[in-house]
Amino acid sequence: MSKRLLVNGLLVLVVLAIAAGVFATMRSSSSSAATTQTFATAKRGVVLQSVTSTGNVEAPTDLSLSFQQSGEVTAIFVSAGQHVVAGQALAQVDDTQQKLALASAQAGLASAQANLAALERGETAIERQADAMSVVSAQQSVTTAQQGVTNAQQNAATNVTKYQQTIEQAKQTLTQANAGVTSAQSDLHQAEVALSSLQNSSDTQRSSGESLAALLTRYQLDSARCTSHAGQTATSDGVVCAQVNNLSTFAKGVQSAQSSLTQAETQQTSAQDGLTSAQQQQTSGEAQDQQSIQSARSQLTSAETQYQSTLVNNAVKQEAPKPEQIAQDRTSIVSAQAQLQTAQKNEDDTTLHAPVAGVVASVNGLVGQQSSGGSSSSSASSSTGSSTGTSTGSSTASSGFIQLTDVNLFDVKVGFTETDAPKVKVGQAATITLDALPNETFTGHVLELDTSSTLVSNVVTYYAKIGFDTTPADVKPGMTASVNVVLDKRDNAITLPTSAVSTTGTTETVTVKPKSGSETSKVITIGLRGDSAVEITSGLSVGDQVVTTSSASTATAGGGFPGGGLPGGGLGGGLGGAPRAGGN
Repeated sequence: MSKRLLVNGLLVLVVLAIAAGVFATMRSSSSSAATTQTFATAKRGVVLQSVTSTGNVEAPTDLSLSFQQSGEVTAIFVSAGQHVVAGQALAQVDDTQQKLALASAQAGLASAQANLAALERGETAIERQADAMSVVSAQQSVTTAQQGVTNAQQNAATNVTKYQQTIEQAKQTLTQANAGVTSAQSDLHQAEVALSSLQNSSDTQRSSGESLAALLTRYQLDSARCTSHAGQTATSDGVVCAQVNNLSTFAKGVQSAQSSLTQAETQQTSAQDGLTSAQQQQTSGEAQDQQSIQSARSQLTSAETQYQSTLVNNAVKQEAPKPEQIAQDRTSIVSAQAQLQTAQKNEDDTTLHAPVAGVVASVNGLVGQQSSGGSSSSSASSSTGSSTGTSTGSSTASSGFIQLTDVNLFDVKVGFTETDAPKVKVGQAATITLDALPNETFTGHVLELDTSSTLVSNVVTYYAKIGFDTTPADVKPGMTASVNVVLDKRDNAITLPTSAVSTTGTTETVTVKPKSGSETSKVITIGLRGDSAVEITSGLSVGDQVVTTSSASTATAGGGFPGGGLPGGGLGGGLGGAPRAGGN
């Protein structure tokens, strides 16, 4: 054992000596030989961090699940990639109508059961008491209706007297108004005769067509002339000055008599209208009274009919139940129970449940959309589905509202080391390549990750299941697959190749190529370290150029160690040696 350790130690010393010689050669050569540099420009891009493993395809069974009831989707309880247990609620449609139908069916059953129980039990003492009270109430209604007829007849008789008295009063008023008109006519005639007689002797030139108003105006003018011309015996129009005042007085008397006649005639018209109104009121009132009497008689007839009906109904309820009635009520209960079962099933069918334990492959709908009722079915691995975590705008009968893959998913089973396994999460995106289909790349998601480890070739391994987003038609169980799982991603980030960044302890630096002047080293801050690029969070701007590599123009200058490592980047990452995904 000690001899073996000694040999190993000598080998280490030899390797170190060779490395020291190589390093010295490189330093001496670089001082005399020209170097060639490559540059990278900081730009916006995507930084991906991933981990890769291999495994085999496993066979699945997909279930296409649809609502059994149509309606608006009110809730979706799961998302793509989520594990569910058998019987778990997945989604729900509006169940307002189904709840109402269920409540109605429950009420219908309760009513049918109550009807049968009441029929078999017969009337209770309280119900018999209620029947007796209903008879009393019906009899009281008859009595009230009879009194109503009597009251209507009495009101009609009273109204007849009132109508006649009103008419008599109207007739008396009309008689008085007629007398007033006659008296006014007589007074007017006397006034006109007196005026005419005086005019014959004192106003010989009067005109027969002269109005009374014009006559009074002329007499007023004549009076003024006679007064202004003292001693004048007559005016120019033939009026005697000594009688001009009497003529005016007699003319005013005629005017007053005409006014009295007009007023008397107005009162006569009003009295005649009053008589007509009283007579019309009598006719209308008597018709209304007859209608009241007829209505009261109809109410009496209805009350008497109701009384007889109450007696008959009470007698029927007190009879023993008939066999056919019991059979009919029992049939009603059976029918109500069937309706309740149907209503309960319809209510249950508004919620979509998982028939088995599995993983949600896709949700093909959105809350608020209309979902048509259908039937659920199982499908083979060649059926298409989506587990990308996004939902399509509508569900179809072919794919169902939710695609569910059971525990025997058609997926790829791969193993991850204990270093990479904690970074892998359910739902992370992945790319899948198959040895049997080398020219195709498939997308997928992490469906499951073991919590317990498995020892494979003395390496601690955690197995995961990677599901296809779209199941390839040519994939067969057992095929060898390579899976690349995206652990993290930064979109629209400022990026640089990993080879452009130098790390010393916790400090990250780059060599910046300025537009003018010499190159300078600059400290930067790194965000996500990707597979081939890093995210720059501070220290650089888009468009900045940095040195990525420096290589000699002669063989001795580089010695096959560009970038400071073995060819391919074996000692720290050269041009061809991007760091393994997932390692920071």
